[in-house]
Amino acid sequence: MFRNKQALYEERADIEKNHDLIWRNYHSAFQGNRQMANLNTDAIFKNRRELLASMVINPEDPVQANYRASHMNKQKIEFLDNRSKLNEKVANVNATMSGINAELIEINKAIMCANGIIVAFNTEQLEKNSAWLADSSLEAAMKAATPDDNKTKIDNNAKRINEIADRARANLKSIHESLEGKISANKDLISTNKAKIEEHRLKIKENAATIRENQKQIIAKVYGAIASKYAKAAELSQEQKDNVRKTFDAVDANKNGKIEANEFKKMMETLKTEGLITADVSEEACQTLFKSCDLNGNSLLEYDEFCKLIGVCLAC
Repeated sequence: MFRNKQALYEERADIEKNHDLIWRNYHSAFQGNRQMANLNTDAIFKNRRELLASMVINPEDPVQANYRASHMNKQKIEFLDNRSKLNEKVANVNATMSGINAELIEINKAIMCANGIIVAFNTEQLEKNSAWLADSSLEAAMKAATPDDNKTKIDNNAKRINEIADRARANLKSIHESLEGKISANKDLISTNKAKIEEHRLKIKENAATIRENQKQIIAKVYGAIASKYAKAAELSQEQKDNVRKTFDAVDANKNGKIEANEFKKMMETLKTEGLITADVSEEACQTLFKSCDLNGNSLLEYDEFCKLIGVCLAC
């Protein structure tokens, strides 16, 4: 019986260990890989929108405009279609987890029931101890005992021991039949899942690196071409120059007569926030654009260079 208890608690410890490993895999797969993969998805479609937006189309040709617009809509549909399929998967997993929770609740009820049996047993035995301590009934019964009484008790004890032994053997058989190999098999499955999760994590990181490279190419495509367009920059009227000067002075926060990289980035972020531009305003994108505008390479945007940038925008 005590060997059974030891074996049961050893198995329980292994089961609990597997349970903890399963939850680690769950958090790695859902809280880790899933969120990282979703970030990749968002970045991929952000890059695609930027790429489509950078396409140079003939404003007088409605076919080209419709072509780009239809591709924009197609990307939105692909994104939404993938998201809806993932939502279906999440809903199915949620239903499975809800079922598992219901089973865990039943397990807790069984544990509570067993705890209740222990408490009731302990209460009954304490009452016996208390009764024996409160009076001399135990000693009186011992003094009044006869050989026949003792024999009856011994026979009853032997019968109960045999019943307990039979139950212990049945329990031992049940333990081996129900759990033999299952705990080890579960552990192997958990290890396999962990390896797959790590494999997915590596692929997600590879995808993220590819996304960053694509983003650099898109930035170069969108902003890197600005320098080559300077020859086509529109000539500004005096009124336009006066407005550009006001804008230049407003962006020049430290009033040194030049726009620095951080001031330029803040201007781009403001334009993006106000909906005046849709371009990427990330650190890397703003640096690329700033360098394209910095014709003399002094890491500062001077008034003439800023006017040239506005002229390019007006000519596009």
